[in-house]
Amino acid sequence: MFNYEAEVNEIYFNTKYVSGRALDAITDFTNNTYIIKGSTGIGGTTALLNYTKGHCLIVSPNVGMIQSKELNRGKYDSAKQLFMYSNSKDQWKDWNDYSNIYDNIIISTTPNQLLKIRNENRTLYNDIIKIPVFIDEIHAFTVDSDYRIELGQFLELVYNEWEAVFKLSTATPNYNFLDVPTDKNVDFYKLIRENQPIKKIQLSSDLKDAKQFIQNQHLKGRLVICFTNNINFHKSFTGLRVKNLVGQTLDIKLKPYDRGLKLDEDLYEETDVIFLSSSYFAGFDILKDCSVCIISEQANEAYKINVNNVAQGYGRCRANIHDALFVNATAPYTKGKSGLVANPQITLNQVNKAIDRYSVEADYWNSTLDGITYYSEVSGYPQITRHLYINRAVILAPILNVVYDYQLYNEAVIYEVLERYGFEISAYENEDESFVINENKIPFKSRIKNLIELDETQLYNSYLTTKHSLKFKEKGKYNTKLALEYLTTYLIKISNAEKLVKKLDNKRMRPNEYYKCMDLFLRVNSDTTFYHEQLSSQQQCSAKMLYKDDHTEEVLTAHIHMINDWQMLYASHKVTNNILSSEIEREIKLYELFYDYDLYQELNVDKNRIRNGKRAIIKRCKQQSILLDNDELEWLDEVIKSTYKALDNGDVLAFNNGRKVIKNKMTNALVYLLTDGHIYKFKEIKNREYNPLTQLPTKMRSIIPLKYVSVDLTGANPQIVDSILKTNNAMNVYQSLMSNRAISRGKAKKLYNSTLNNHRLTVAQACTIYKDSGYDVQKAKELAKMTANVNKGEFYEVMTKNEKQLIKAYRDILPFRSFRFHDALVLKYEDVVKYNVTLPTKVKGYIYHVEFFNDSGPYESPTTDKENNGMMVENKYFLKAV
Repeated sequence: MFNYEAEVNEIYFNTKYVSGRALDAITDFTNNTYIIKGSTGIGGTTALLNYTKGHCLIVSPNVGMIQSKELNRGKYDSAKQLFMYSNSKDQWKDWNDYSNIYDNIIISTTPNQLLKIRNENRTLYNDIIKIPVFIDEIHAFTVDSDYRIELGQFLELVYNEWEAVFKLSTATPNYNFLDVPTDKNVDFYKLIRENQPIKKIQLSSDLKDAKQFIQNQHLKGRLVICFTNNINFHKSFTGLRVKNLVGQTLDIKLKPYDRGLKLDEDLYEETDVIFLSSSYFAGFDILKDCSVCIISEQANEAYKINVNNVAQGYGRCRANIHDALFVNATAPYTKGKSGLVANPQITLNQVNKAIDRYSVEADYWNSTLDGITYYSEVSGYPQITRHLYINRAVILAPILNVVYDYQLYNEAVIYEVLERYGFEISAYENEDESFVINENKIPFKSRIKNLIELDETQLYNSYLTTKHSLKFKEKGKYNTKLALEYLTTYLIKISNAEKLVKKLDNKRMRPNEYYKCMDLFLRVNSDTTFYHEQLSSQQQCSAKMLYKDDHTEEVLTAHIHMINDWQMLYASHKVTNNILSSEIEREIKLYELFYDYDLYQELNVDKNRIRNGKRAIIKRCKQQSILLDNDELEWLDEVIKSTYKALDNGDVLAFNNGRKVIKNKMTNALVYLLTDGHIYKFKEIKNREYNPLTQLPTKMRSIIPLKYVSVDLTGANPQIVDSILKTNNAMNVYQSLMSNRAISRGKAKKLYNSTLNNHRLTVAQACTIYKDSGYDVQKAKELAKMTANVNKGEFYEVMTKNEKQLIKAYRDILPFRSFRFHDALVLKYEDVVKYNVTLPTKVKGYIYHVEFFNDSGPYESPTTDKENNGMMVENKYFLKAV
């Protein structure tokens, strides 16, 4: 695909829908063709559904397009029509059945369905690729592949594997036909309706005008059709009768607000406003007279609507359009996948430079495929499909987005492009700027009541969808608040908890109080053995009187994994709403006081800055009724010294230890454990894993509601040094330093480990410390030569390679999921018990100790000191030659 210089054959027709030569161009499968509809609504897709000369495959980018045509099943001229998408009535087995009966079947389906049969049913796939394929709204396949990678993957199957002819079709071609494959012979046709009426539309850059326009049109008694991806619009106009045509993501988010997709009812009956998301920007027909509002917001990448989709959205309305408004809401920044990005005034020169990048990138990814045999070798690259073709749409999508930003951010260009699509544009004039729309918020109890109206299966599936796509940083689609609401409702439904349902009638019921009641209900009707915190006897007695029910307990016992999920989400709710223990609140306050960089900056010119800084912070702690223990005083010393060292080096101090950051760390850890680590891919730096658990401060672990076990290498570095030196001193190192230097265990541990990693020390300095650590003179010198006066990080990598392998050895003997925590593993206690595992404290000659992760409390379940060699890989492979 690259800047196709197409020769376009124009064909005119004088009927409402394509006829004559225009109809022949669509239904002739002699050659590969690109059909440019001169306008939306000329009946191109319907022409294929009426095709009678053989089988045909219609592939649409959105399910809504298929469902729109499915509503007229049986009214088309073709002998048989099948409509295939996720959870559709028709299934691929129907093709196997009917293809032996009919020689004229039209299959309308999605790219995902064809990718699925390519991967799971090659026999069926080999039949399908012999059928001519009509790819509808081809412009969306490329632009949307940036976030729907399957669109480009499907196109590559067509361009590389399809045996029959393909047709591409849209009323809004992508810029310069950049997405048309130049290695294929493609004939171009533009089908133009004679006397095509002018489409009038007003233009505004003020987001406020959108709601004003909708309200004004409603007051005139008109149905309003509004195209936007912004959920706040889809939830708005609570005083009007609103319906939503949306994809799965928005549908799940809207259901608590009694909004969402309801195609099983009359779309226009008792309807004032219909909001449509991008799933319905193309292909779904609105058959009533209406006014149209199209909203593009430059402040959020997901809310932008490019000019192509403005034309598509307008074209959804097949009857009379009273008034139309396009709101292109400008903003200085766009929120995208990588954070906030400035919105500059893009020039045509920048557009051309972006286009020039395409061939360079395509060549690069083609060269990357050289010598590749298995997809696993390149699975991390979206630019390569699982079928080992370059995904040209994925490469092209960001380039086309530059083109469309150029159009959106330049008003003169917007006018030019829209006029090319047959629009007559005028500036929007607000009829009543003083009018204010007051929105009624949907309270928590109403959201739960709305969800209760859904069936159990819908609640269950929606919860799983939210869980598997929870937000982490810029990834994911749902938040924990929504997941908790769905799961709460599901558990209420399956347990028939009438008492909890009745509580929703209490006008004063708030989320915190309701979830507290839900917690008590679940605790007295399910097993809490694996909970980190238990109810007191008095709490248990009171809760049983309120909620205990033998039948409920029986039902919930079968859903214990869902109840565990609920506890994790409830913990996240408590973090978000500052429902924290006094111990955690104290720790947060210490972080805020210890890392007050303004204070350090203020005292930086003081020659006694360390002493005075410490005094100032201790004084502030006392004012907060916080008395520091010895460990905390040592921690404060480290913070002060490291901070002033950073200032001396000219480093910029970034305050990342405030309440908000720490709360995020707690929430991230909870979501990480809730999803078994799938929501976040760990980073490995020099053989060490970094994940949300490693970022969680020790005192914050108690927020985790379920018990987790920590299996740590006892004195990891001393044990690894023993294996290198062939000594037996590991268990004595810290005690020797404590005795010889009269220091605490914490300081001894820090001194030893920092010496191993301090390449700036002389051999003599390091040797002295190692002798105080209990090594004889010869071994102390030997170790000092490995660690002192060497390249930075050299010995550290030796240690971490060993550490990584030792942790892997222990992980490999476990029959369940575990999480690495530096030189330890974190295990769910329930898994240990369920699998009846006696945890070994000695594996391949190395000593481990077991304790609870949440609070470092004693682990009293069975362990064994009998050595377990498991699947240990020889450690010697990683040892540095001496």
